[in-house]
Amino acid sequence: MPRWLPLLLALSACSSHANPEPLADALPILPLPWLDLPANASIAGTVRDPHGVPVPGAHVCAWHHAPGQRRDNDTTPRCTTSDSDGAFVLAQLEPAAYHVHTSAPTYRPGGLASPVPARAARHTEGIDLTLTPGGAPLTGQVIDLQGAPISGAWVTNFSLREPSQERGAIAAGQTDRDGRFTLWLTPGPHHVEADAPGFTASRVFLDATTPPARLQLVPESIITGLVIDAVTRAPVAGARVRVRPAELARTADDRFAYTDAAGRYSLTRLPPGTLVVIAEAGNRRGDGDRDIPLGLGQTFTLPPIAVSSLPSVQARVTDCHGGYVDLGDGTHEPIGPDGEVFLPALTPGPRKLVVVCPGRTSPPHTIDLGAAPLTDLTWATDRLSDPDPNLVAAKSSQIHGVVVDLAGRPVPRASVSLQGANIDLPSTETATPGGSFTLHSVEPGEYTIVATRPDSGYEPDAAASQPLRVTGGTVSGVRLALPADPAAIHGRVVRDDVPLAGVVVAANQEKFLNDLQSLHWSFHEVFTVTDANGRFVLDDGHIGGTHSLWVYAPGRGALKVRRVANGSDITVQVPRPAALAGALIDPVPALTRFAVSITNPIHQIHVHRLFERTDSRWAFEDLPDGEYEVRVVSRSGCSTTRVTLGEGERREDLALALERPTGVRGRVVHGDTREPVADIDVRINHDDLRVSSLESDLGSFTAKTDADGRFELLGVCPGALDIRASTGATVGAARVSADAGHVADVSLALVPGNSD
Repeated sequence: MPRWLPLLLALSACSSHANPEPLADALPILPLPWLDLPANASIAGTVRDPHGVPVPGAHVCAWHHAPGQRRDNDTTPRCTTSDSDGAFVLAQLEPAAYHVHTSAPTYRPGGLASPVPARAARHTEGIDLTLTPGGAPLTGQVIDLQGAPISGAWVTNFSLREPSQERGAIAAGQTDRDGRFTLWLTPGPHHVEADAPGFTASRVFLDATTPPARLQLVPESIITGLVIDAVTRAPVAGARVRVRPAELARTADDRFAYTDAAGRYSLTRLPPGTLVVIAEAGNRRGDGDRDIPLGLGQTFTLPPIAVSSLPSVQARVTDCHGGYVDLGDGTHEPIGPDGEVFLPALTPGPRKLVVVCPGRTSPPHTIDLGAAPLTDLTWATDRLSDPDPNLVAAKSSQIHGVVVDLAGRPVPRASVSLQGANIDLPSTETATPGGSFTLHSVEPGEYTIVATRPDSGYEPDAAASQPLRVTGGTVSGVRLALPADPAAIHGRVVRDDVPLAGVVVAANQEKFLNDLQSLHWSFHEVFTVTDANGRFVLDDGHIGGTHSLWVYAPGRGALKVRRVANGSDITVQVPRPAALAGALIDPVPALTRFAVSITNPIHQIHVHRLFERTDSRWAFEDLPDGEYEVRVVSRSGCSTTRVTLGEGERREDLALALERPTGVRGRVVHGDTREPVADIDVRINHDDLRVSSLESDLGSFTAKTDADGRFELLGVCPGALDIRASTGATVGAARVSADAGHVADVSLALVPGNSD
C-alpha cells in the first residue's frame, strides 16, 4: 500500500465532496439579535362597522408574527378593548410584525390581511379594523382528562403557534373559572385551538351550528437539558433550543425555549411523539444525540448539547415585513418589522433561500457560505401584479353544513355527496374531524344531499339525506343526522398482566391517517383514559371504521395497535422500553456528521438517523427487547456490530470502533473515441441496502471529473460498489469490491444508454 494512502483516507472528510468540518471556535459567541428587546412599541387604531360607525367594546388582539423569538415562547395574543369611540391602543409590544384582529358579539371577526410592523420606541397609528354583522357564537368548555374545568385557557380559531400560516379573520378569548368560552365567528367550520399552562394544545374542527364543544387538554410533556460550548465546555446562555417532530420537519410544530445564565433550558407544553432537539446561538449549533420518544405527561432530561461554530447570515429584505425566509430544509426564519433577517449557524456550502413576503414576490437567492459569516446582504422584492380586471370569477354557490349523530355530536370524516339531475357523478367531499363540510362550485338547482359514515358505503341504515334547493349565493346551516351509532371499542391496558391506570388511549381512523400524521398528537380524533382496572371505552358515537389505537403509557412514548374494528374488546400489553446508546471511539478527524441504523427483523424495526454535532454520541430510545444489528456510516469510517437488549434494559455504553474507509478513483472516457469526459458527475452506491440507506442520510456522494476526465471518491464504506456516470444520453458503469484501507481503480466508458 502506498505510504500516502492512510493519510489520504484519514483526510477524506475534508475533500471537496465531504461534509464541512466545524470552524475554529475562537470567536466569542454571537448573541441572537431578537432576544430581550425592550417592549416599547405600540399599535393604535379604530374599530368600525361597514358604515363607518365606531364599535365600542370590541376585543382587539395582536399576535406576534414569530413567537419563537420571545424568551418565554409566549404564543398568547396581546389584547385590549375599544373605547366608546371605537379607538384602541395595544401598548408594551416587543418590536416585531403583528397580526391584528378584532371580534365582538353579533359580528363576524375582522382583521388585516398583512401583519403590522411595530417598531422600537415607535407608535404605529391609523390601523382601521372593520366588523361586519352576521357573526355566530361558538360556545364550549375546556376541561382536563378528569373532566375538571380549566380556567384561563386561551381559545382561538387559528393556531396560536404559527399565525403567519393561517388565513381569514380571527377571534380569541379566555375561559372563565368554569372553563367556558364564547367566540363570535363567521358562520361555518373553523379550526379551533385551546392552550393553557401545564397542558399541551388541543386542535379540533368545530362549527358554530354544533352544540357546545368540549375541548379536552392533556398534561404537557417537558424536555430539559443543558447547552455547552463544544471547545470550552462552558454553559451557553441565550441559546435558542427548538424541538420538532422527527419524521416531519414542519415549522408549525416547532417549540422553542432559551437557555438561562447557567445554560439550562426547559421546553414545556410539548405534545407526545418522537421529537428532535436542536440548539443554536448566533454562530453556534449542536443537535441532541437522540430522537426522543416523549410520552404523555413525561419529563425527559437530554444529555448536554455541545454547540460548535458555524457562520451566520445577516440580510435586509426591501419593502417587506411579516414574511419569512425559507431555508430549504423544512425550517424558516422570520423577517423583522424593517425587513431585517438573521439566519443563525448555517452549515457551510451552497444553499438556496426563498423569501416569502405578503403581497410581494422575490426570486430564489443562492448563497455560498464559507468559514466567514455573510453580512449586509440585500434581497429585493416586487409587488405582486394585480389580477386581470377582465377576469370575472365564476358565479356558483357553496353549501356549508355539519354531520351529527343521534345525540347531536359531530361525526368526523363523514362522506357528503350532492346528487341531482344535472350531475352525472355525485360530487363528494369529506367532512372535517369536527363534522363540518363545504361543497364548492354548486350551480343553482334541485338536489339531494347525502351523508354516510366513513367506510360504510351507501347503506340506508348508515346514511342521512334531505332535499336541497340552491338558488345562488351561500347555503349555510345544513344539518345531516345519521340514524345509527357504531359500536364502541372496549379494552384493557396492562404491563406484566398488571392493570395500568391513568393511561391515555387515542384513536384514529386508518382510512384517513398515514403513519407520519399519526405521530402528531394533534391528529388524534378521540381519546380517553384508563380507569383503576386499566379499562377504557372509546364510545363517542362517531368512531366508525377501522382504527389504530395509540397508547401513551408512563415511561415511554406511544405504543401503536393497528386495525381495531368497531365493537372490539382488546387487551394491550405494554412492554417496558429499552434503550441503546453509545459513542464512536476516537474518530479522526472529529466527526460532525454520521449516520446510524438499528435493525431487528423480528419486531420489523429498521430505524436510521443522521447525527450532527453530537460529540460522536448517538442513541435510540423506546425499543423492544431482542437482538439488534447496529451499523454506522461516516466519511471517516464505518462499523457494524450486534447487541442484545433485555426488556427495559438501558444500555448506554456501546463503543463502536470505525473500520478504515475505502475509496474509488478513475477516469471517464467516451466509449468510441476514448477521449476524456470533463465536468461530469460520478456517483457511487452500495449494493447493500442497509449501507445505502445510511449513505443517503449523509447526502449525495458524487465527484466531478477534471479536464482529463479523472475523479476521486474517498471515505466510502468497504463492500460491493456500483460506480456510475451519465450525460443523459450516454452512461458508463462499473462494479468493484472495495476493501478497507484500499483505493480501487476503475475506468468508465460512456456508451449510448439510459442512466436508469
